Amino acid sequence: MSKSLFATYLVASVVDVSLALQVQPQTPLANLRNDQGGRSGRTTELEWVWTEVGETCDDACNNKCPGAECSELDRVEIDTCDKITDLEAEMGTSLCGDCTTGAGWGPYVYHDPNDGVGYCYHSDTVTQSCTDTTPEDYQFLCACEVTLGTCTIAGDPHINVFDDAQISLRKTGMEHEMALNIVEGTQAVSSDDSVGDRWLVKSERVSIQARFQNVTNDYSHDIQLFTRAIGLGGDILGGNVLVVGSLDDPITWNGHPILKDQESDFAMKGNSFSIEATRGIAKLVEDPTQENLGVTIKLSSSVSLIVNRLHHSINAAITMPHQNGGQDGMCGNFNGVGSDDAYEMMNDRFNPVVSSDESLFAGLSFQ
Repeated sequence: MSKSLFATYLVASVVDVSLALQVQPQTPLANLRNDQGGRSGRTTELEWVWTEVGETCDDACNNKCPGAECSELDRVEIDTCDKITDLEAEMGTSLCGDCTTGAGWGPYVYHDPNDGVGYCYHSDTVTQSCTDTTPEDYQFLCACEVTLGTCTIAGDPHINVFDDAQISLRKTGMEHEMALNIVEGTQAVSSDDSVGDRWLVKSERVSIQARFQNVTNDYSHDIQLFTRAIGLGGDILGGNVLVVGSLDDPITWNGHPILKDQESDFAMKGNSFSIEATRGIAKLVEDPTQENLGVTIKLSSSVSLIVNRLHHSINAAITMPHQNGGQDGMCGNFNGVGSDDAYEMMNDRFNPVVSSDESLFAGLSFQ
């Protein structure tokens, strides 16, 4: 397919297909982008998406994740057929029946209406603009920079929200203490108001809940508040529910135990969701530079979790981009302002208490 023929087809619109992938660590392409963000707890990750009919790469990136920005420089890096093949393998698709140089225009795939073959073309020093509209019979491969935030729940428990403020849930014997210092301080909340199920993240697609429970300390015999389990659900899991409990509790998928062995894997993919969960060596929630036993969970749309399981409790780290349509919960609203995630302010705009009909822990027992 010559450059001139490509220009001829550039006057129409594209096949209505949208597919996305994330470059994984096992491929050299992962080195293209995995930078630390300018603020604590923020990282920049690279996602790859195929455009839809009449879309630009800017459109496709924003549809993939609100706020994501197309990167022409990273698209230029797809300068060999091997790199396109690697991306296809990570995506689990086979759009490319053949591959050659893009004569400066790649990366894209041309779906030849005559033979039905998808001809892929890699970049050659330059690429299409992020504002070019995809023509008929073509799909552009777009690199999208996605900013991720991390919320951690650890200890008795302390919650470091997406916007870098900290909330401490501890038994104070008094009403809510509302002193919040974003850098060093903590905000204390009476544990009596926290026992039960609470929303950590609630959005249109993502549902993440915590089961808080009073637990007797094995050493001091004091009763302390800990996070007993974490539950995941919503459209991002296709309506399925994953619950990870402490070492005294099972890990369940729709109520059925999974990941029973110390080293085990669980994976499932549907029309609108995918999940990969691995039990074994993971990162330490409080210090990701250190290793620790745990469960690593990867979902679609750059959502991932690390859960360290202890006796009677868990620690968890939730990493995700800001959600389309907004989000809220005890992990905050992820709007870049930590001060409005103070418990009192969050409680004024959003009730974190999970109703019985919305609980992801329904039917499960934690003794």
